[in-house]
Amino acid sequence: MDWTVQSNYILMPVKAFVLHALVAMCLIAGMSAAARAETLNQALVDAWHNNSRIAAARANQSAARHSLRAAEGGWYPRLGLNGKLARDHTEGTITLFQPAMDFSADLNQATIALRLEQPLWEGGRLASRISAAKRSALASRAHVHARTAQVFLNAVKVYLDVVAAQKLLQVQKDNVAVIQRQKEAARAALDHGEGTRTEVAQADSRLQRAVARRIRAAAALARARALYRAVIGHEPDTLSLPATLPELPPTLTQAKRLASHNYGVKTARLQARSAAARAELADSAVMPSIRLFAEARRAREPQYGFQEVNDTMIGISLSVPIWRGGSLRARSAAAHDKAHAVGLEARAIQDHARSRVVASWHEYMATQAAMQAIEAQRTAARIAYDGVQAEYRHGERTLLDVLNAEQEVRSAEAALIQARRDRIVAAYALLAATGKLTAETLGFAPVKKPGAS
Repeated sequence: MDWTVQSNYILMPVKAFVLHALVAMCLIAGMSAAARAETLNQALVDAWHNNSRIAAARANQSAARHSLRAAEGGWYPRLGLNGKLARDHTEGTITLFQPAMDFSADLNQATIALRLEQPLWEGGRLASRISAAKRSALASRAHVHARTAQVFLNAVKVYLDVVAAQKLLQVQKDNVAVIQRQKEAARAALDHGEGTRTEVAQADSRLQRAVARRIRAAAALARARALYRAVIGHEPDTLSLPATLPELPPTLTQAKRLASHNYGVKTARLQARSAAARAELADSAVMPSIRLFAEARRAREPQYGFQEVNDTMIGISLSVPIWRGGSLRARSAAAHDKAHAVGLEARAIQDHARSRVVASWHEYMATQAAMQAIEAQRTAARIAYDGVQAEYRHGERTLLDVLNAEQEVRSAEAALIQARRDRIVAAYALLAATGKLTAETLGFAPVKKPGAS
């Protein structure tokens, strides 16, 4: 028997199995890498779900809704049950008859009462309280959107900071590698009597500077990753620059128009209206209140001579504050001053929103122009570097000229990375200033109908 042929037949299935296993492992590795890749939109979704500041704003919104329900409940009837157990011991002298008589008596009292009250008129207090609570609830909902826009903008910044830091670190690593090769070439030329110690020292000086920049770039990346974890809620995976920018207002005039309706301005306006309603509530504290009441009471030994008493009552009660030491008027004055201050603050926030839109618009335009100029700078630096290298090989340039030209290329590449990052951040900052940086606009949440809670 040909054992070689037989061994080949035995080994072929094994080889096929190993080949298929390797292919499967490669596919799994590729799928895992793809699964770890995270786009900017995915990072924003994670921040929307995980960020504690957004969660706090949502909790405040829920609290405001419950406060509104509590205020609206002021118009409903109030039913209460009161009970009392007591032992009454009395001693005394009766002088109505002669001679006078001493007496002593004990009562084991037990009382239970069921009381129903229905507010008829509260001097405007209930209406003012409901109005203030309703506007506070609307303000808290607008604040959720405003806080979300702030977190989204911070998320965009930390995402792009990580991307830029990664690219800048790679630039510095490449720079170190290039200068290391140039130093080795200078050392080889010196060993063959064609170079100088000055060129070796120059290359070594540039190498050490490049190493220091690489270390700083690595530290910057570590800081960016830590900020990413704080804002997004998890460690960054494989990140990349977004291929497209969000849709922006076509003109500055339209951007200014949107600024007066962003959620920060809406929050301030609604808070001002809520403060005005609370001032009206403080004014109404001096007004009387009228309530309809009904009460059923059952008492055992309520007083001497009575074993048991059953009592039912229905009527209207009137309560009028007459004198509280001036506290009611002082509270009213304080509430009006507070409402005035909140109104002025809302006006200042609206003015700031307009200036922020103008600044964001011009910043975005400036970053676009700057990026084009830096791209031209990088192209020119690369052409100059190639020319200086060619001239160096022909003895027309020194190694220092090559190092300077190479540094110009690296500086242009680093500036271009930063310019691309700044352009994207400026676009999202403009979107946030116009009130359009929301989960609904970005497609993370269903768009709510106007007036929906």
